Amino acid sequence: MTLLLSAGLIFTFAVIALVLFKWWDLKVIGVTPVPTFTFIAILFTSGLDVGLIMFPLTEFAGYGDLAASP
Repeated sequence: MTLLLSAGLIFTFAVIALVLFKWWDLKVIGVTPVPTFTFIAILFTSGLDVGLIMFPLTEFAGYGDLAASP
């Protein structure tokens, strides 16, 4: 499991680096731009999703073995 998580993190950081390298100078403007505070709120709630929901899923297998972790 550790190998899969490590591979996933390395892949994610590699894709982030590729996207930043390729589209660094691209100005992104949508049809309905949002204020900076709204953008920060969106990023904050996305971080909550990862921290509260996704990370505990990686430890879920440990809870199934009651003999090892009562």
